Amino acid sequence: MIRFCLALASVAFWPQLPPSQWFFLLLVLLVGCSFSVRLRVLIPVIFGLLWGLASGYWLLAHRLPDRWQGVDLQALGTVTGLSSQRGGQCRFDLTLDQLIKPEGSPNSFLMPRKIRLTQYRCQRLPQPGQRWQFSVRLKRPHGYLNPSTFDYSLYLLSRGIDASGYVREGAGRRLSRTSWYGQVDHWRWLIADRTDHSLSGSGAADTPPERDAAATLPVAGDRITTGLEGTV
Repeated sequence: MIRFCLALASVAFWPQLPPSQWFFLLLVLLVGCSFSVRLRVLIPVIFGLLWGLASGYWLLAHRLPDRWQGVDLQALGTVTGLSSQRGGQCRFDLTLDQLIKPEGSPNSFLMPRKIRLTQYRCQRLPQPGQRWQFSVRLKRPHGYLNPSTFDYSLYLLSRGIDASGYVREGAGRRLSRTSWYGQVDHWRWLIADRTDHSLSGSGAADTPPERDAAATLPVAGDRITTGLEGTV
């Protein structure tokens, strides 16, 4: 078990994943080790490497294809996490139900699961648990080349975010049905919103003011990386 865990964890420290041919080579090696008593000690190590590689390939398979970067797309999904508004700019995560090309036909590729969106001149903050449709432009996550800087792409990967971008002109369209799996985030958002108003001494409002991250962090469990994320 220890060998399996160490092998699995080691994949996270590789600078990049090897080609898929190595995965099948490890499969053959795994089968070969099962027929040798001496080599059976390597089975947990190989299995851990296979598990780590399969997880990495699965995560990368959901990344936005290069040909769809900067293209107008229609995104339908549920707002999850804790949405925030600051200076007329809204930022939120959208768990996708569908990603549609401009002509209206569904995409044929394995689509991203979750995207991080910024909406400029935001008039109405999309709340967690609500289903929305937006016209968006997306790009693949990327970080800085300097190894000493914050790895924003790894940060997005750890949160299951496969693309980031911005909402095109227009406020988007609120869909009637509310998703059940966004309700926990909606309750967290309500707690954070009420905490903001309690600390500021203001009454309730439809659109919350700028969130005090230090105050809402312990209450709502909101993990915020201030000043390190960059812009999308």
